[in-house]
Amino acid sequence: MAIGEIIVQKVRLFKFVEWLSQFSVSLIFGDRKKKEAFYEIEKVCQSELKLNKLAVALSNIFLKYLKLERVVFVLKITGRHYLMISKQRNVLATIKKVVFNEKAERYLTSSNHFLVEQEIVDFFNVLPVSFLNSLGRKTGPNLAIPLRFGQENNGFILFSQNPTVGKMLQEEIEWIGSAIETSLASLESSWLRYKLRKSDLKLEKVIEEKDLRFKKAIQAQGEYFSELSHEMKTPLAIMKNYLLIAAEGEKLNFKAVVSQVQALSQLVEDIVFLAKLDSGYLKLERGFVNLNALIDDIHQELEVITSSRGITFKNFCQKRICLSADQVNLKKALFHIILNAVLYNRKKGMVEIYAYQNKAGVKIVILDTGIGMVKKNSEQAFDRFYRFNNSKNTRCQGNGLGLSIAQQIIKKHAGQVEIKSEQGKGTAVVVKLPG
Repeated sequence: MAIGEIIVQKVRLFKFVEWLSQFSVSLIFGDRKKKEAFYEIEKVCQSELKLNKLAVALSNIFLKYLKLERVVFVLKITGRHYLMISKQRNVLATIKKVVFNEKAERYLTSSNHFLVEQEIVDFFNVLPVSFLNSLGRKTGPNLAIPLRFGQENNGFILFSQNPTVGKMLQEEIEWIGSAIETSLASLESSWLRYKLRKSDLKLEKVIEEKDLRFKKAIQAQGEYFSELSHEMKTPLAIMKNYLLIAAEGEKLNFKAVVSQVQALSQLVEDIVFLAKLDSGYLKLERGFVNLNALIDDIHQELEVITSSRGITFKNFCQKRICLSADQVNLKKALFHIILNAVLYNRKKGMVEIYAYQNKAGVKIVILDTGIGMVKKNSEQAFDRFYRFNNSKNTRCQGNGLGLSIAQQIIKKHAGQVEIKSEQGKGTAVVVKLPG
């Protein structure tokens, strides 16, 4: 049912007319004034103003010809968010956003006629306090007219009456109905343009953000392949140099060549593994993992390095921690983290592993007494090919992919990993995994 039909039906009802006769409006009548008022409304509605300017212009006309204290347009923006445009006589219009609660939204959606007497009292009772406070005076004669665009209500107009004027005449009531009906099509058109403009702006922002992400991805990819090329060239160049020396009759340094072959092999293995992670091809084979035993296994594999550097390794993990994880990949992640704690440690330093389990999951902390790093370096530690350069720690070797691999594996387990470090005092790596 169109708003015009609703208004006509309401006007014909004696009870409604009788109530509206108490809603003092006092329009200055006469054919000339009527024509003048409608001419102003039609002129405003044909001007294709923006939503806020249209609402203010219509409010000015209502305030000019009717004895009202205030006219408020409330129009839905999105969800339960509404745009409130309030205008008082001889006062600048205010525009603000308000959020309706579920009750107010339901009440407005179900209303398809003028809200009068007890109805408007009920409506005010479910409106947000912030909205009512912005109205100033919440008591006294008020009239709310839902604005139905298409199949649903998308807001309402609220008239607050000046209680000092006389009774409303029948022809005044008809004028209100006609004026609102004349304004509805223009209001809906302006509202749709407003929504479309907002959608366009949102779409432009999304496109800009995606374009920026795409450019960053291309740049990162270029940097990645540049680093990869450098990392592969280094062991190849070293092996080539040893082979050229051997070709000239010198004894071949097999140990050095094997070391570079192993480094190149490890690099290729890590790159292939990261490619699987990036593509989502890697699937976790979950099972129950004994964390304490897993840490002991890693310690045994690193014992040659820890012993050669005099590093003390201590496992303080809570006994009988059992979690659901891919044992092979979780071990790989923790191995890379603990290896870093050993490589970047001091001579005769210490690596301590703590872990405990609660309802939230499992928390693992790897502490070392190493060289540490500043906050900026901590934030870059998980970047691919990143290696912390320190003149006092030139012995550290690796391809800079270990922590990146560890982070991706932990994320694959729906976990988190972070680094807390202080230069000269050591580093703590915190791993959180679901139970």
